[in-house]
Amino acid sequence: KDNCKELFWTITLAANNGTDATSEKVSTWTKGITLAGVSFDYTGYTFADEWCTSDNVCFAEGQTIPYSAFASDTTLYAQWTPNTYYVKFNSNGGNGSMPDQEFTYDKASNLSANSFGRPGYNFAGWKDANGVEYSDNESVINLASASGSVYEVYAQWSECDSGYFCPGDNVSYSCAIETNNSHTMSDIASA
Repeated sequence: KDNCKELFWTITLAANNGTDATSEKVSTWTKGITLAGVSFDYTGYTFADEWCTSDNVCFAEGQTIPYSAFASDTTLYAQWTPNTYYVKFNSNGGNGSMPDQEFTYDKASNLSANSFGRPGYNFAGWKDANGVEYSDNESVINLASASGSVYEVYAQWSECDSGYFCPGDNVSYSCAIETNNSHTMSDIASA
């Protein structure tokens, strides 16, 4: 050891779109570098438990990498998986049901078309708890960032003009037809 020159490579652990970065030296006299998990944050993403070079040579979290694995100073980039979150549709006084819709962070998708109904009312879009409005089937992105989180939107309703039926209302009615001073019921229909 006294007759040999110790050589060092600097291994930089880069956040790769996350925040911050750290570096560590690895030498011929050490066993190498053991890759830990990340201390970085990347909104909307979860660390994928591996680090990769720019040439896509990857190493797993917890793996010890020897000096000989590198030919020069090297940067390893944290790998990230986009989080999945859900949109919950609240009927807000309407009837029917709609399943929660799955979304992926940083990927735009359309909200499910409304399938709720409310007699005497027209559907007028969606609104979240903070008053942010969305139209039916609107393309949205990044409504939530935490993995598995739920973002709730509430159906908005506008009352129909008095005396008129709204589109989609199911109304049964009957008509009385007078014949020879007696009444018969006919024309039972749905409108």
